[in-house]
Amino acid sequence: MILKRILKSRRGADKAATGGDSQSSAASAASGSVTVDLDALATAAPDSREADQFREILAAGAPGITLETRLTCIDASLDPTLLAHLARSGRELEIRLAALEHVVGDRLLEEIALHDRVTRVRQLAVARLTSEDGLERVFQASRGQDARVAREARQRLDEIAAARAEQEAVLDQRRQLCTEAEAISAGERSGPLGALLDRLENRWGGLVGVPPDDLANRFRAAVTAGRALAEQQSQAHYSPAAIGEVLTTLSALDDAALTERLTELDRTLAELPEASAASPNPAELEALAAPLQQWREDLRAWHAHRGTVQALLAELQSNPGDVERERRLAGLLAEVPWRTSRSKPAQLRDAERWLSGERSGTAPPGKSPGPPEGGDAHGARPDEMQRQQQAFDTQYQQVSDALDDGDLRRARRLLGRMHKRVEQLPRKARAPFEERLKPLAVRVQELQDWRRFAVLPKQETLCRRMEEIAGTPLEPQEQYDAIQGMREEWKALGGSDSRESRALWERFQKAADTAFEPCRVWFHALHAQREANLEERQRICDQLDTFLQSRPLDELDSKALDEIYGVAREAWRAASPVDPQRGRQAKRRFRRAMDAISEELKRRRGGLREEKKRLLEAAHALETMEDLHGAIREAKRLQQIWRDLGPLPPGEERRRHRELQQACDKVFGRLRGERQHQEQQHTEEQQQVEAQAAALQKILEENGEEAQIKQALQELVSAHGRAADIVRRRLSREVDELRRDARLALAAWQRRRWEDGLNALRDAATKVRAAERAVEGDGELPSAPPGMHGLPEGCVENLQARWQTAVAMQRDANRYEPARLESAAEQRQRLCVRMEILAGVDSPDADRDLRMSLQVERLSASLGGGEHDDPTQSLERLAHEWYALGPWPADASGQMEQRFWQALSRAMEH
Repeated sequence: MILKRILKSRRGADKAATGGDSQSSAASAASGSVTVDLDALATAAPDSREADQFREILAAGAPGITLETRLTCIDASLDPTLLAHLARSGRELEIRLAALEHVVGDRLLEEIALHDRVTRVRQLAVARLTSEDGLERVFQASRGQDARVAREARQRLDEIAAARAEQEAVLDQRRQLCTEAEAISAGERSGPLGALLDRLENRWGGLVGVPPDDLANRFRAAVTAGRALAEQQSQAHYSPAAIGEVLTTLSALDDAALTERLTELDRTLAELPEASAASPNPAELEALAAPLQQWREDLRAWHAHRGTVQALLAELQSNPGDVERERRLAGLLAEVPWRTSRSKPAQLRDAERWLSGERSGTAPPGKSPGPPEGGDAHGARPDEMQRQQQAFDTQYQQVSDALDDGDLRRARRLLGRMHKRVEQLPRKARAPFEERLKPLAVRVQELQDWRRFAVLPKQETLCRRMEEIAGTPLEPQEQYDAIQGMREEWKALGGSDSRESRALWERFQKAADTAFEPCRVWFHALHAQREANLEERQRICDQLDTFLQSRPLDELDSKALDEIYGVAREAWRAASPVDPQRGRQAKRRFRRAMDAISEELKRRRGGLREEKKRLLEAAHALETMEDLHGAIREAKRLQQIWRDLGPLPPGEERRRHRELQQACDKVFGRLRGERQHQEQQHTEEQQQVEAQAAALQKILEENGEEAQIKQALQELVSAHGRAADIVRRRLSREVDELRRDARLALAAWQRRRWEDGLNALRDAATKVRAAERAVEGDGELPSAPPGMHGLPEGCVENLQARWQTAVAMQRDANRYEPARLESAAEQRQRLCVRMEILAGVDSPDADRDLRMSLQVERLSASLGGGEHDDPTQSLERLAHEWYALGPWPADASGQMEQRFWQALSRAMEH
């Protein structure tokens, strides 16, 4: 919702900025559409494609989306995953820093602080870390490798430690306040309990932070009990004797002490009517209270107008003749009638003296009192007093300005000068000046006390920072800048001139001297480097002078001369820095030599310019040349000639080369058009192949029929074969994989079909075998002949013959000849062992010799060059022979059948 409001307000601002112009309206509409899309992306589901798009737009940008808009979206985002991604992968540094400002995970911040490549990002990650353990790990890992990050981590640890110490101090103060409140509630304190509790509550409310619940409840309970006790004691406090005692005590106080006890005075005056009613002598109480009550009322009236009076005085001191302001000041003072005998506030006295001075001719209180016309009442000469007044006024304003600026040192120095100037005056003339110096001295003391309170912690921090860079130095230049920066910070603090401040200054200066040692070595090395660079520049000048004197420049070709010019310039630049004063003569020598070479190059570039102009004309002529390939070859030749001619001055060379490039691009553009057409054709062919591949993939995934797979495979192979070579190479891997998958699927279909045929053959053979066993007297003849549909032709003839023989023999009550049964049993045994050999399973020990014999026959046939059957074909042939064979003796049929079927099943698995 926050993001919506931000984007809505941005759209409204854009619309208002258009001012009704049609073009601006169109731009605003376009911008609005982008904003709406961005708003929709921002509110998409976290795992959706739109959320991923929104994340990438914020990280890398997009057309129409400004950096400010992206930063606004980041500020409004609450998604920790999005912020973490942007902090790691944002394209612009601003994006990464903005996201990092909102990241709250210490683990991520620690990772960025240790491993990010950008120093500012690492430093900000350290500044955002709140875990002391994480900061300690960052400090230990960065120490000696990344001094900036280590220093930042150390400072953060110090800040956390200081904050924790401050929190502990606040907690200690809260515990102390609880103890004091409990002492009051227990009756262990004397005096006005209500005022004591008020002060405790004020001190409690002035402490920073939220108090723990246990301390808050403890303090609240103690204050409640104390209030109850104060209420019980109030009857005694309201007694006339107690009120009189308090009034007597307050009347004896001076103004400053009485001002500190205004709360007690107000409470006593509030209780006065009730005490007077109960007093046998109310006039005495009223006589004690009247001056205090009058002083309190006058003080309230003064506080109500004090700010306005101060402002008017300041304006009148700047413009002494402003009658309107003087009238306003007089009206305000009329509303503050000081009727009590107690002394008036200093600023009230200044205002009255100002107005009195205007009426009587004396100087206002912002200026020194001047002598009357014609002489000085104290014996000083009028011209001397006038000069003293002007100097005093000037220094008074300087001290005030220094105090306003917080410059304690300057204020103290100027105030000391003013005291010395006043001491030089005659004794009787000093009083007005000394009276004027007292407020300044008070302000200086207040500023000094405040400075001591505010500056010492900062000076302590500067000492720690200086000691840190002294212990873990930075690069010399960074070290020097850091030292100077901390010196400026120390200077800006102004100091407090206290003993603690001087001790800190000595500590700071000692650490600065230690930290500057690497800089001193670096400066020494830098000086030596500058000397070496100056010598190198002098050698360059000597070589150039020797070169110019050795042979005329027109004997060198332009390329060599230009190369000499460039090498000399680069060598000169490389030999830097140098001392500016000492390197001035070498600089003049170098410039003279380079100017001579430059003039020769300018003369030669005139002819080069004409030659390149002719090349440009020839390049433009190629744009209309019909022979495209010939034009391309000619364009390449012109480009090569251009490179061989050498460059013109950089700006002109870029402009003319751009013109040549544009002319050649038009020629190459025609070729690109043809290639684009060809690429489009390739794209269409690729799409056709991919469509056929997708269709075949879908059929395979859905376990399609065999005919569908064959047709889809044929169409894929055909489309792939018709495509261009580049398309075939591009898609060869995918097509080969699909063809392999299709062949496997067809093989699976073929296997299922073979298995179905084998099962049908087995069922038919089982029925024929039942008829043959019925002939032998084992069981009955099946009522129907076996089904022969779909069986192999050789097996059908054999099984039909066996069935008919069995039926006839059953009808005639005949039996099979034993020799025939034994022969079938032997053949059956051979077939079983052959199947076990083919399946790779072991045969019984009784058939070991037979297995060896069959393996020898198989090896001999293989060595003799006989035909080699496919394993599937061999398996199929053995199965056909097995189920076509019969009859055989009944006693061995079950065991042999089990061995054959196990071997067949094993072979089918492979």
